[in-house]
Amino acid sequence: MYVNLKYAGHIAVLTGKTKEPMDLGEADSIADIISKLDKRYYGFKDVFMPEGKIFNFNTSIYLRRAGEPTSSIIDENQKVKEDDVLFFW
Repeated sequence: MYVNLKYAGHIAVLTGKTKEPMDLGEADSIADIISKLDKRYYGFKDVFMPEGKIFNFNTSIYLRRAGEPTSSIIDENQKVKEDDVLFFW
């Protein structure tokens, strides 16, 4: 399963990219994606999910899915689908 990732602001600086596709393999949730990104970009998880907290108030993740309005991710267990676009800032 593939999703498309987009990065803005300090997240683009952290990754060195503004966008990239990601093969999720067995991953199917936001928490799984953040864990995979943390392995690729050291410190990624700490930016979005600081120790002892679910999400950081200084960052945001938006989900764009075909046929649905864009929405904010508020649950780390939110499931993703093929071709979803996730915007991290």
